[in-house]
Amino acid sequence: MNSATQQVILASAESSSAVSPGHLVWLLLFGVIGLALLALFVRVLASIITSDRSLPAKLLWILFAFWLPVLTWALWYTWGRPRRPDPAL
Repeated sequence: MNSATQQVILASAESSSAVSPGHLVWLLLFGVIGLALLALFVRVLASIITSDRSLPAKLLWILFAFWLPVLTWALWYTWGRPRRPDPAL
């Protein structure tokens, strides 16, 4: 390998390992969003598992949660979660 090739390899290695501050902000933002989505996913799974639904219904909701997580969160909290009676009534 000649010295010109070595210089090109070193230059590309140095430029690819450095992360610009703008990219770091985006990585941090997406990391925080990803952790929030993961926490919501775990909360929905815990809510499904501890619900009063039958075992087959729970399994269907869990499979649906892994298949379409965002849609499942919306459907579970608006339609699927059993309603508790209001204690004030």
